[in-house]
Amino acid sequence: MSIPPEILSAYQKAFYWVRNSPNILLRLASVSEEARQLLAKHEADSAVIITSDNPQSELRSDEENSFYRDQLQQEVIASQCTFFLTASVDPACQWPDEHGFFVLDLSPSEALRLLQKYDQWAAVWVEKDGGVRLLTRPVESDPESD
Repeated sequence: MSIPPEILSAYQKAFYWVRNSPNILLRLASVSEEARQLLAKHEADSAVIITSDNPQSELRSDEENSFYRDQLQQEVIASQCTFFLTASVDPACQWPDEHGFFVLDLSPSEALRLLQKYDQWAAVWVEKDGGVRLLTRPVESDPESD
């Protein structure tokens, strides 16, 4: 199983806001000087935006999203990584905003573990140079869909 094309397209079109002073806008397949500066300020090599909202793009209630977001936040805090709040926004307003965390220096393996745990297809990865890309987790194929 892979990310459905319409979901991948939504990821590519989304605005990823990092709540900072001032806020930082990230877009996939771009380079963000503001993100590069934030990483440099914190002597970080990378960052990841991760959410627990709406697993596999299946809408959940605000209450459910909030419950799992609180759990994810506790894991981010336990990692002892610096983090900032985020909002992922659909510019076409066809999808509700998703809230998450911009976590500095979270290892790729830990990011993939969280993607798996919270049933997310992908996260936004930011390199030290400010390059922004999608980090996708391997998804086991469903034998019935093959």
